[in-house]
Amino acid sequence: ATNVTFHQKNLAEPNLFEPEQFDGICAYSILHLVGDRDAALSKIVEYLKPGGFFISSTVCLGESIVPYRPMLSIMRKLGKAPMVKVFDVDTLLRELRNQGFVDIATPDVGAKKTIAFVVATKPR
Repeated sequence: ATNVTFHQKNLAEPNLFEPEQFDGICAYSILHLVGDRDAALSKIVEYLKPGGFFISSTVCLGESIVPYRPMLSIMRKLGKAPMVKVFDVDTLLRELRNQGFVDIATPDVGAKKTIAFVVATKPR
């Protein structure tokens, strides 16, 4: 299709895109690796057009009974894991609401309980 363009960039780069440039933004398997999720979500809101959609599939290890925090800490010290933020789905949904997203949904896509699939909209 000639009306679809894909960009893969680092949100930390300054002036990466123009405000309200995109109809939709997808972030798959990344929000748990972002150092400042609020800043990243703020940039996503900035880059979306009013009414634009945001889709994310995010690991939410805070939903698990497995003690991931200490395990990941040890693995990081051994150089075997990246910095992974441990949070739950409710935290992610609250952060999306705090950034102004509306119509936030978590449809069942058959993913594991530790994966949050989220669809949200920037208000018009």
